[in-house]
Amino acid sequence: MKQKLLSIFLLYTLLIGVSYAQNRQITGIVTSSANIDRISGVSVILKGTGTGTQTNSDGSFSISAPEGSTLVFRHVSHTEKSVLANSSTLNVTLDSRDAMLDEVVLVGYGSGVASKNAVGSFTQVSSEDIESRPNANALEALQGRVPGFQVFTSTGEPSATQSVRLNGVGSLTGSTTPLRS
Repeated sequence: MKQKLLSIFLLYTLLIGVSYAQNRQITGIVTSSANIDRISGVSVILKGTGTGTQTNSDGSFSISAPEGSTLVFRHVSHTEKSVLANSSTLNVTLDSRDAMLDEVVLVGYGSGVASKNAVGSFTQVSSEDIESRPNANALEALQGRVPGFQVFTSTGEPSATQSVRLNGVGSLTGSTTPLRS
């Protein structure tokens, strides 16, 4: 009797272990339907979870996902596509999106957000503003036009490496030089 119970317990333990080990590695390449070029920077997300990855510079990706799951492919200039992960190799083609993008604000301490959702003050420097000032490079042209933007040169030479400081040295959680040129 003890041997039967022990055998049944062992069988259940193996079945539970096998049922949880259903993840497999899925690899593939993402291309554009417009010109058959590989697309870098495509978000590959396991639907219903926060698990994901991005395609690298040659458009390839690799992600661990359970059998029968759905992968969602997203890119700024292409339409979103959901694909059932039914094999270990997936080659996906995304359609180009011809819609215009909204204005986006890039910040040095986070990610890009739509300008209508951004909080804080923003400065826009046009090319006409930069052209009217005689400067050795673009960083020096921005100095004095953008609040809290400072350019430092270690020596007086025009070809010396410059440091950029945004919002001064009073950052509580960040470095004193969050942006570097």
